[in-house]
Amino acid sequence: TNDWRDRDRYVIGVGRAADSRGGSEFVHTNVRAGMQLKISAPRNNFPLDPDAGSFLFIAGGIGITPIKAMVRWCVANDKDWRLIYAARSRQRAAFYEELCALGGDRVHFHFDDERGQFLDASAAISGWTEDQRIYCCGPDPLMNAVKALSEHLPSGAVRFGWFTAPEAAEGGPSGSF
Repeated sequence: TNDWRDRDRYVIGVGRAADSRGGSEFVHTNVRAGMQLKISAPRNNFPLDPDAGSFLFIAGGIGITPIKAMVRWCVANDKDWRLIYAARSRQRAAFYEELCALGGDRVHFHFDDERGQFLDASAAISGWTEDQRIYCCGPDPLMNAVKALSEHLPSGAVRFGWFTAPEAAEGGPSGSF
């Protein structure tokens, strides 16, 4: 989540999942700030298009982690951007104070408990312009809603950072990798 120019640290955000298969539980139980961890080089399956004219970021819950780094890049490069960040509650919004400081009126929060409903992304997407790229990361219901709402947009206009790979099509390759 940190600035890409930082070379002395790697800041991550991991939501603690009740149904963890080991990853988030391990991080929350064993890893502490300042510990040195042996990791592989990061891979980016959710790259930012530096040539886009403007950016709309839609994040849900811990899906803010890759988006936050993208927002930092936009701020540093004086790019036009806007963030819609949905969380169950203000208290569960990761990096709330930092996002407020980074974006001011460019950051729009949606808290389900305060609004009494989940985020309706259709209004945000309806304002899409040809030079804009939409980046979405969050829980499957949010991602699927944005995907369905944006199917009419040109290929490459909307990009998704999935937490898990989509299921293989029937008859396609299967098994672990």
